[in-house]
Amino acid sequence: MLNSKRIRIFTGAFFAGLVVTSCVTTDIRPFAEQTDAMVKAVGGSQQLTREILGYAVTPDGDFSLSDYDTALSSTKSALNAILEYSKSLVALTESEARGSEAAQALGDNLNGVLGVFNASIGGPVIAVGTAINDEIAKVQAQSSLAKAVAAAQGPVDTLAKILSENIRDLSGLAGISADEAIAVNEKTYELRVRFYKQLRQQEDLLLRRLTEWYRYTVLIEQAEELKTLAAHPQLATRASALPQMKGHESNVEGIMARQISLAKGAESVLRDLVDVDPVLSLARANSDDGKVPAKILADRIVDLQETLEFTRREIAHYDGTFQEYERNSKKLDSLKTSSARALEASAKSVQSWAQAHAQLEKAIEHDRRLSMVEFSTAVQDIYAAYGELGRVNK
Repeated sequence: MLNSKRIRIFTGAFFAGLVVTSCVTTDIRPFAEQTDAMVKAVGGSQQLTREILGYAVTPDGDFSLSDYDTALSSTKSALNAILEYSKSLVALTESEARGSEAAQALGDNLNGVLGVFNASIGGPVIAVGTAINDEIAKVQAQSSLAKAVAAAQGPVDTLAKILSENIRDLSGLAGISADEAIAVNEKTYELRVRFYKQLRQQEDLLLRRLTEWYRYTVLIEQAEELKTLAAHPQLATRASALPQMKGHESNVEGIMARQISLAKGAESVLRDLVDVDPVLSLARANSDDGKVPAKILADRIVDLQETLEFTRREIAHYDGTFQEYERNSKKLDSLKTSSARALEASAKSVQSWAQAHAQLEKAIEHDRRLSMVEFSTAVQDIYAAYGELGRVNK
């Protein structure tokens, strides 16, 4: 389940960054603090996606998350590397290192980031490795930290683009995994869900059949009573005096005729019901007068009632399983959309991180205010998507 305490901590870090940004001009800690908030939000949303997908993992190997786990691990390593780089920038601005010494240290830190990216992401990083190494050498050759930060922008942009693409690849892998998980969920519950739905259909059929029996049997019984009344005028006169006939005294005969007509229709329906009931149709075929004996009909209705009760007990037994199946289905369906949104927000935030990095040189060199508005907004978008994932997981 979504850890609300974890979200409060992350959100606190996010807003703390905004507050520091508004009141500090030369301090670049807001950059590192927002980077920390971003890494936690990205990692949290990715891990929650993994947790939801994990509901469908089966011990027999029908569904595995090994590919997703590998990609997730590489993304985490790369994110932690840029977080350490951001922290090292703060440490350098607060240390006694100056001039070329600070530039050399920054280049070393950036080289460490490149090493992590090489080991975790591989291919795309290796392809540009030589060019980045040349740029890192230029970083190390600078005469000040501000100039070194400016020279580092090229490698930072390149690595941020690679990491963003890696996160988008992870999003695609999450979508594929979600589709596989949905298929596994269907397979796991297939027989039980099918039986449950059959029970529901049987319940509906039995209810309709019993309702029809009761309804039309009552109509026929009423008609028989009315026929008796019609055969005895004094009884018909007495019927017109009944409270329910108030206002209709002059039309007693018409009401009787209509009820008798309805009863004839009911008899036709009951014949159809007998036709589709194997027990009653056999009893009618074996009777001398072509009618179902009253005792057999009564017993049959009792049988249907008992069958209905048994069916409902079976439904109650399988209801928990069906609810579990539906919960998993809804979670996995929602996961595809929510995880894609969270991972896209994560990819964009990494690009915003690189854009925020571009402001550091002027902040360090010219004592200018460091604005984290765009970066902070990008991080906030991840938290919004993270919260949506949390609702999916409830």
